[in-house]
Amino acid sequence: MVLLAYRFTSNQRAIRRVKDHLQAHLLEIRLFQDQLATVWHAYGKLLRATGAYLGRSLVPLAVVAIPITLLIAQMDLRLGMRPLQPGETALVVVRVDDPAVVERVAVDFPEGLTATAPLVRIPTERTVVARFEAREAGRTEVVVHAGDEQTSKEVVTGRGLQRVSPVRLRGQWLTRLLESGEEGLPDGGTISSIELQYPERATRIGNWDVNWLVAFFVLTMVLGFALKPVVGAEF
Repeated sequence: MVLLAYRFTSNQRAIRRVKDHLQAHLLEIRLFQDQLATVWHAYGKLLRATGAYLGRSLVPLAVVAIPITLLIAQMDLRLGMRPLQPGETALVVVRVDDPAVVERVAVDFPEGLTATAPLVRIPTERTVVARFEAREAGRTEVVVHAGDEQTSKEVVTGRGLQRVSPVRLRGQWLTRLLESGEEGLPDGGTISSIELQYPERATRIGNWDVNWLVAFFVLTMVLGFALKPVVGAEF
C-alpha cells in the first residue's frame, strides 16, 4: 500500500533528483572535510535537500496514514494481546459516572468463568473491580448491572490469534475505533467503560521476545526495499 502510494501520488522524478542531491552533498562533505567553509556550506545544502525530500514524502504519507493506522489498530487486537488461558485469572474494571451507583454495581459471570474474590468498590474513583478465573476455552460475556441498567463485556479464553477487546466504552468514537473491538455502550447510561486486562502477547524472533509492532515495521521496511524495483516506486 505504501509503495503504491509513493508510486502514484508522489513526484517520482523530483524524489530521484533530491536523493541525487543528498548523495552529492554527502560526497562533498567527505571529499572536502579539511576545508571548514566548504563543509559548512555543504551541510547547509544537505539540510535544505533533506527538507525538500521530506516535503516530497508528505503527500504519499498523508494518503496512507489513515488506512495504516486503522490496520495497525485492528492487528493489535490480535497480535498485541492474547486471550486468557484456562486457569488464568483476570480483572474486570467497571467505571461509572455517579459515585452513588458504585454500591449498586453487580457482575454476573457465566459458565466457564468463576469469581475468585468479592467485588472491590472504590467510590472516590467511581470504580468497581471484579476478579475471576477462566475455566473453559470459548467466547462469552460477563453481565454488568448498575441499578436498573444492564450491559455486558466480551471475554475470550483460548489459544491462537483470536481478536480480543480490552475495553468497551460509551461515546469516545475515536478511542473505540482504535482500542476497542466491541460496539459502544448505550448512550444515556451510567456505565462509562468496562475494561478487561488481557495479557500482552510477545512475538518470538530467534531468542528474543519483541513487541509485534517492532517485527511489523522491520518486515515492512525489508519488503519495501525488496519490492521497490518491482513496483517502480522511489522513496
